[in-house]
Amino acid sequence: MYAPYPYPDEALESVIARYQRHMALSDKEIQRRFGANHLGGYSYLDNLANMLACAFAQEKLVDEHTMSPVLNNLSDKTYPAFAYRYCPDCLKEQEEQNGEKYWKREWLFCGVCRCKKHGKPLMLATFKGKGFFSHAGTFVVPDDIDEDRSRPVVCSNEAARLSDRLTDLLPLPHPSDEVTPYQWRSFWLQKLGQAGYTKKNLKLLQRRLMEKWEFNGTPPESLSESERNRLTNRYSWVKELFSCTTKKGIYWGHERTLKLWEEFCPDMAIGEIRKEAAKLPPFPRNE
Repeated sequence: MYAPYPYPDEALESVIARYQRHMALSDKEIQRRFGANHLGGYSYLDNLANMLACAFAQEKLVDEHTMSPVLNNLSDKTYPAFAYRYCPDCLKEQEEQNGEKYWKREWLFCGVCRCKKHGKPLMLATFKGKGFFSHAGTFVVPDDIDEDRSRPVVCSNEAARLSDRLTDLLPLPHPSDEVTPYQWRSFWLQKLGQAGYTKKNLKLLQRRLMEKWEFNGTPPESLSESERNRLTNRYSWVKELFSCTTKKGIYWGHERTLKLWEEFCPDMAIGEIRKEAAKLPPFPRNE
């Protein structure tokens, strides 16, 4: 059975979209074979893996063509958002090199907002003959992008830095260890405690993170106190670590881990962080 081989870092959704285009199949037939297009849900993984079994193990497809390994390494227990986004310069290079375009896996993940290679914000795709976001439930190839109606993704300095860190982590395989939410919480409480932060001085921790991520460590002298406080409150999520409601474990997104990682243990690889966390008790003592 024919199936197009994935390009390096190509999203699984893109492989199916190219398969549909190559075989001239209808949306209805593709949905019958693979199911609806829920970006990042990977409900179609088994069927696609069966088609590519002669050349790709399912684990290889997950490791090299989804964002799951990155998110699992960062112990992201949320359900991240996905959308069709792209880098025009990369698409042009793809067409010159391969004769066709494809979606890279990181483009579809909303935690990545810019192309690190070209230093530009990604574009939120709108498609020819379709309304905004009306492509839900179908697989789409980049050739169908309506460039005139597509718009740049909002990408602040903070978001761009987080985006670049995620891009750097793409080569990571799926973690071989399992770290519980309780171990993850305990590790970061330990790190913050070593840095002198407790429940009593969380405002100082919030301000430190704010200055790091909003201004790269050096806020402008013209920053008013009210604006400083407003930005500091954006980091109130650190209170969750010390809250009684999270004593069984922390469930949060990758961006919070990235911010703490860069500020408090930048010299540790994520594998080292997970190894240290795994040494801690997996559950509260009363369980």
